[in-house]
This record gives sequence, structure tokens and C-alpha cells, in this order.
Amino acid sequence: MSSVICSICLERVKSPVCCPCGHIHCEGCLNEAIDVSDGSSKANCPTCRAPFYITPTEKVPTKYHRYVYPSTRRIYLDEHSDGDLHAKVADLESRLVKVMGEKTTLLTRLEAAQKSVESFRYNQEIANLEIKDLRHKRLVWERKCASAEDKYNKNVSLLEKAKEDLASERKAHEQCKAECMKLRQM
Repeated sequence: MSSVICSICLERVKSPVCCPCGHIHCEGCLNEAIDVSDGSSKANCPTCRAPFYITPTEKVPTKYHRYVYPSTRRIYLDEHSDGDLHAKVADLESRLVKVMGEKTTLLTRLEAAQKSVESFRYNQEIANLEIKDLRHKRLVWERKCASAEDKYNKNVSLLEKAKEDLASERKAHEQCKAECMKLRQM
């Protein structure tokens, strides 16, 4: 049922028509208001008092009636019951609540994911710094090991040389001892 109220009879419009200014009235009420006017080809809108011209069809030959543009136009209003509209509104509101809930859930998940990404980046930076530090320490220890290995090799060669010297000294000592024994026996 239509919820548009006629400003002339203050009831819901019956067979609605529209003035050129856009106001809607009952066809009978508007025709009565036009008939009350001074009889000229000009009338005023009962709502806003805007003037508009009336085309008297009785003065126009019948074969041209279909070409005459009437000053008032019949309109057709959609006849929805208030219950249907309330049901649609309730359905849309429930869908809106559902969508808002989904949006909130998605925003919560997004924030958690962003925090997780930030935590991962922070831990990754720390890990990269630790890797850099460990690589530096490894390089230092490799240099120390190479230096220690060089010292070890030098000491081994010195020890072998000392062994050889000691062996030659023992041999010389043994020869001296043997000569001393020969000399004593003589």
C-alpha cells in the first residue's frame, strides 16, 4: 500500500498524479483544485503554489489528442506492504551484522599476521647479526688455527732437528767414550 499522502485531502493518494513541479496528489483532488482556479489555462500547484499551464483537450481536435502533452502526469507507485519492507530491512541488518563480524574477524587475523611478520623480521635480523658475528669468529679462529699449525710445524721441525742433533751428539759421545776406554786400556 502506498505511503504517499496527498497534501490536499491529507489521506493516502488514490490514483496518483504529479504536477510539473514534482508534487504528488490524488487525481480527483488536483482536478478539483484546477477547476476552482479562475478558469484560465494556468493553474498553481496546491503544495508549493508554482504555476503550470493546463492544456484543455476539448479545444484540440480528437485526432491530435495523443500528441498533446498533459500538464499533470499519472504515476504508478510500487505497492509494497510495510511487513515486506521490514522483513527486507531485518534481513539486510542481519547480513550487515554478519559481514561486520567477518570484517572484525579478518581484521583481527590481519593484525595477528602483521605481528607475526614483525616478530619474524625481528628474529631474522637477530639471526642475521648472529650469523655475521659467528662468521667473523670463525675467520678469527681459522687464522689462529693456521698460526698455531705453523708454530706446531716449526716446533716439530725444530724437535726433529734437536733429535738429530741429540742423536749425533750421542754418537759423538759414544765415540769419545770408546776412545777414552781405548786410551785407558793402553
